[in-house]
Amino acid sequence: MTVKARGNDQHHALLLYDYHEWANRKVIDHIRGLPDELWAKKVQSVFSSIQETFLHMIAADTMWLDVMKQKPFKEILENITVHKNKLGNSSLEELAKAYSVLVNTSKQFFLQQNDLERLIICDHPSFGRLETPLSQCIQHVVNHGTYHRGNLASMIRQHGFAGVQTDYITFLYNQK
Repeated sequence: MTVKARGNDQHHALLLYDYHEWANRKVIDHIRGLPDELWAKKVQSVFSSIQETFLHMIAADTMWLDVMKQKPFKEILENITVHKNKLGNSSLEELAKAYSVLVNTSKQFFLQQNDLERLIICDHPSFGRLETPLSQCIQHVVNHGTYHRGNLASMIRQHGFAGVQTDYITFLYNQK
């Protein structure tokens, strides 16, 4: 499902989220073509395996969706703990399915919003209070995903395999 407004009216944050989904699906499809044992094989990186990186990415996207929905911080933490416990040792296919559900839930939420520039409040016990447009939280989700797709590319290269092209401009060319 692609979240698009008619013509060129699509909000830039929604286009970026479409890119985020496209790039993650490209990586998932690429990993499907690699030997199964690489999924949980340990490496020296930000996370210790491809599996742990994907789990973190899904947990973070879930957390930020809860933030955008303005859920209380305590509830967000509880949801993340449940989510990580449920998906902790999942296969690629199980995480891919969980990611699809998350994308659909996120896009439904975005489509229900009348104003992606409306201010939302992010309250964090360590960082404090932040008022920011909803669109900037979407931008953050995309940036976070880009960072970790880079981690995944490095991990895949450590295992002796090539990465996959997920640059934003490639996404734009593929939209033609």
